[in-house]
Amino acid sequence: MKFRSLFIFTIGLLSAINLLAQTPPVKTLVDMETKSNGAGVRSNESVQMVNYEIPLELISEGKDFNLSPQLYNSMVVVKNGKKLVRWVINPEDTKWFKEVENFLRSHNIEPVRHNYFKGYQTASRSYIVIDPNNGAQFSIKTSTNQTGGAWKDKKQDYKDGFDILLISDLMKKIQAQKPFEHTVIMQEPLVFGVETIDQSIVIRELADIAVNEEFIYIPGFSVLHEETGKQIAKANGSSDPAAFWNEHYVKPMARSAAEVVARTGIWYDSPHGQNFLVELTKDLKPTGRMVLRDLGDIYINEPMMKALGENEVLKKFSTKENISTDLSVSFGPLHGNKVPSWVNDHVYKSWAKTFFKTFRADYFQRTGIMVKEYNASHGFSYFGLSVDTHSKSFDDYNKILSAPKMCRSLFR
Repeated sequence: MKFRSLFIFTIGLLSAINLLAQTPPVKTLVDMETKSNGAGVRSNESVQMVNYEIPLELISEGKDFNLSPQLYNSMVVVKNGKKLVRWVINPEDTKWFKEVENFLRSHNIEPVRHNYFKGYQTASRSYIVIDPNNGAQFSIKTSTNQTGGAWKDKKQDYKDGFDILLISDLMKKIQAQKPFEHTVIMQEPLVFGVETIDQSIVIRELADIAVNEEFIYIPGFSVLHEETGKQIAKANGSSDPAAFWNEHYVKPMARSAAEVVARTGIWYDSPHGQNFLVELTKDLKPTGRMVLRDLGDIYINEPMMKALGENEVLKKFSTKENISTDLSVSFGPLHGNKVPSWVNDHVYKSWAKTFFKTFRADYFQRTGIMVKEYNASHGFSYFGLSVDTHSKSFDDYNKILSAPKMCRSLFR
């Protein structure tokens, strides 16, 4: 099937009943992840997911205080009065599952393979899974030595899993005070880990993607895909996809980054297109909102975290080298992906200027802090900027963040 036909077919499903039990927005997301992926073509067909059942008492559990019972019941089953965790194995893994089996044998448990979930590939190592009984749809990230695109052998470390939950909880807490305007955060509210084998599995909610059929969500790298990018631009009356996505991806990404950095002091370690989704209406009109996912891949600004009164986050976050007094913000819309024919070096550098200008204006309006430096991309990779964290305006803004929460919500 040609890509154009696949794209039209996918969008048409937004109002149809999906025979694979995915909601239409999830079906569209899977198709975009796998068939509009500049890093490599993947399968959008369902696969049976292997899982082991491990007594909860043998592993560590971390969960959000208001975690959905439906989601928790998908991962934890009660048999003979004992809670068992469905420890899911990445279908492409040929290495790390052996450690899980050895762990089970060390506790005199035969590693019986179950096939409870049905799953779908994404462009990287995470899989979107569906509970066959309660219909829950969510993303699960676990260790694998084989995966899609530029992401190869990736062990899901024990500490990293609980770092992700820590930041997910923080983001939820900050939004409870005042919701984000330009940003949707994919929460990651449930983690299971086995410290002795240094592995964890991370459960990510799909936000509105699983239920809201008024919108579709397309990965950042997919909107810059050779055909998909042109198709969506054309559907919006534009014959210039580079200019269209400058306006509807690069600018919104800069506003989202400014909002998140100003509110949290957190930004990505590797801000490539896999970590972001563009929100569109079902008739392909960009809304200006961005979806952020993968909350373990981040840097934390220490002074801002202290000003927010979140010393426990600094204490518990295990990746200490990613806690800094500096504050840099970068973005790599084509990092790790094939460059479409309608983007050249001049266009990419103009995107960098757009990102810088938009971020600087929005961030200054929110904080009164000047952006200090700007670095253009080397090739089609990351471009970014630095916030002046050694200034009176930065100190003054942190004093606002240090104000009581009721007063703080009135600012910015």
